[in-house]
Amino acid sequence: MRTCSNCGHRVEADDAFCLECGIPISPPDSVLLEPPPSLCAKCGKPLLTGADQCPDCEQAQKKKLLFIIIPVAVIVFVGIIIAVFIGCKPDPDPDPTDPTMTITIGNEITANPWTMITTEATEKTSTASAVISEETEATETPYAIEANVSLPTYAANTSYTHDGMAGSYTGYMLNGTPEGNGKFEYNLLAASWGYDGEWSNGLANGYGEETFSTLTMNGVKTGYFKDGLLHGQGTEVSRVGTITTTYTGEWKNGKKDGYGTETGNAILGSTEYVGEWKDGVKHGYGIYYMDGALDKQGQWANGQFVG
Repeated sequence: MRTCSNCGHRVEADDAFCLECGIPISPPDSVLLEPPPSLCAKCGKPLLTGADQCPDCEQAQKKKLLFIIIPVAVIVFVGIIIAVFIGCKPDPDPDPTDPTMTITIGNEITANPWTMITTEATEKTSTASAVISEETEATETPYAIEANVSLPTYAANTSYTHDGMAGSYTGYMLNGTPEGNGKFEYNLLAASWGYDGEWSNGLANGYGEETFSTLTMNGVKTGYFKDGLLHGQGTEVSRVGTITTTYTGEWKNGKKDGYGTETGNAILGSTEYVGEWKDGVKHGYGIYYMDGALDKQGQWANGQFVG
């Protein structure tokens, strides 16, 4: 007769557990086996299916979640891979010129590169057109601002009479008179006169050079002219016999007026005046040199030194 080694209760030969205390009955001459998964790890009594604790000893039972977590994790991972692959796959035969087409990479949505390129090209074309339009307006001749306005035409060696002098003119003319750049030359025996530069309304207006010559003198005037006369900054070089006089400075209506320097050179010596002028004569503060040496310094009035 076999008895339970724990409580001493009688057990049958084919009993695997004691019906009194639930302890496994070891088979004769064999090694004790680990309790089956459905038995309480503490008291060894059978557990109900899905029970969280032993009904006898109230021992909490550990759930074997590992066998559930691993398959679920594998399924989730495979699902993510499939979703990414489907999201990155482009549409079949996309139209690159479709402005509504976008490129999706993962969660990033990028605008159609063809639309971006054409938009940038359109903006650059519009900017270039605006620049060309502005440059065209800036270079247009002022004569074309008003409708039905005649434009100057170029004439070569045309007979023209200026201030009673019949001579030859080459340059731009408007309505029979010089307008724009041009050159006029007059020659009669020993006398000559000429002007090369800017013209307006038949007179020297703007920057130019005037030349003149007679039996007793000759000279050159260079600078800014207004209505045929030096006006503003200019230089005059004149020669009378052996005396050469040079003035560089300010002019007003053809006369020295303002600040300027006049030098004179002759066989007997040289002179120089640096100072103020009015109506063509020394007037105001100035310094006068003779042969390089200081001669007078102070106030001048109507061409005379007054101290």
